[in-house]
Amino acid sequence: MAQNISNRVDKLEASSFELSAKTLSLENDSNKEKVALKFVVVTNAENCPDGWTSQGVVGWIMHNPDYSNNVGKGGRFNDDWTWTHPRLCKR
Repeated sequence: MAQNISNRVDKLEASSFELSAKTLSLENDSNKEKVALKFVVVTNAENCPDGWTSQGVVGWIMHNPDYSNNVGKGGRFNDDWTWTHPRLCKR
């Protein structure tokens, strides 16, 4: 019976360790997401969402075949590229 109890304790400790590792992994993922979401681009130079501050309107050159979005379009850069002007927002 003592061996059975010891096995159960070992399993509980292992489960607790796995849960702690999963919790740390989740916290790490959450922190990475916060860093990844430090900047956001708003299409058509609209205002930034609540809680974000504008860093100004930026100019990006986008490859014409890949331009299938609603980012504010500027002038042509050349035959293959077009200027676009989204707003950069920072959290």
